[in-house]
Amino acid sequence: MSTEVGEVQKELLAVCYLDLDGFKPVNDKFGHAAGDQLLVVVSERLRHTIRPNDILARLGGDEFAVLLSGLRNADECVSVIKRMLCNISLPIVLEDSLVRISSSIGVTLFPDDDAEAEILLRHADQAMYQAKRGGKNRYQFYNPLNNQLEAMCKKEIERLEQAFLEEEFVLYYQPKVNLLTDEVIGFEALLRWSHPERGILEPADFLPVIAGTRLEFSMGEWVIDAVLRQIQYWKSQGQDISISFNISTSHLMSQGFTDYLETMLACYSSIPNAMLEMELKESVTSDNVFEVAKTLSRCRELGVTIALDDFGTGCSSLSHLRELPIDTIKIAKSFVSGIPLSQKDKSLVKGIVQITQMLGISVIAEGVESATHSSMLLDLGCPLAQGYGIAEPMPASQVLAWLQQNVVFLIQPPDQLGSILTPR
Repeated sequence: MSTEVGEVQKELLAVCYLDLDGFKPVNDKFGHAAGDQLLVVVSERLRHTIRPNDILARLGGDEFAVLLSGLRNADECVSVIKRMLCNISLPIVLEDSLVRISSSIGVTLFPDDDAEAEILLRHADQAMYQAKRGGKNRYQFYNPLNNQLEAMCKKEIERLEQAFLEEEFVLYYQPKVNLLTDEVIGFEALLRWSHPERGILEPADFLPVIAGTRLEFSMGEWVIDAVLRQIQYWKSQGQDISISFNISTSHLMSQGFTDYLETMLACYSSIPNAMLEMELKESVTSDNVFEVAKTLSRCRELGVTIALDDFGTGCSSLSHLRELPIDTIKIAKSFVSGIPLSQKDKSLVKGIVQITQMLGISVIAEGVESATHSSMLLDLGCPLAQGYGIAEPMPASQVLAWLQQNVVFLIQPPDQLGSILTPR
């Protein structure tokens, strides 16, 4: 609707709270002087991005406030914010290295948000945290409903912290097998929450809540310790069993991770380091692939092997084979499950197997649920497999008994669906 004659169009003031994503790892790696240089570059980029009447202030550390005044509408605000996000994410040269960072921006609009100045900044800060939780490198407008959701999330985190302290989390183990030789080549450790009322809960029910929090790192460290302790115990029982565990990119790239890993490996010096494998999801390494590659190389120097999980689901799969130090890739379940009916999925799996063979990388197929899958995977040259058709994840207390069954993973005719796990 057009403005009536004599009516004064309302101007908006945007209060923006900006926090850099990934500043701390850069500061830790290159030193405080380089960190200060990065902040100067970001400040200059922001100053040249905003308009002459806007105000830029550094609040401390890697946090900034920007006041956008005289806005005609929210779209004009979004246009400026998008330019800020874009300019901040451009490469920065630090000590002959190209560094990329991003930012999360929270925004509130006055007078739509009719609060005092201090409250406006707090609302923008709350919106910024919503932007970070939403994936970073983005902006988020303040919404009271989001604030309520944040409070609910805080309660969930507090409940999970209590569960962690009360040792409600457990590891289940799913075997990985060679379908040609009937050999169990290792197990994958899978986190579960043994909830007092709801029973065994899978990671999707709780991991998204703690992503990026200190609890995520504490839980990740607990997993590493528990896996190494389990390898040691099984070795004392006469079973040399390799175990892989899943790690988030944020935990992998956290300060002191490789030092912690080295310390833990030294604590369990009676087991070969190569019996421990880290699985990193392929879909979460694209934004900082070069830094991830350096950290993974350090882990490999310690003797730990590296697997790339859910291969094929990310946007840079082939480049990851070139850029990341990978020992094994795991073909995503979504491709494997489709090979009996989809020629495209079958061709994709075949192509992945051929490429990895040429590169000297091991390949495992996830999501094997029937004899048809196992038979077709062997035809495609992929004997290593994992899935519910072989065995469901099981508590550690059941693993040795399962191994003593002396199972054979029979390859049956394609028309015979069902479990491929058959007692010998």
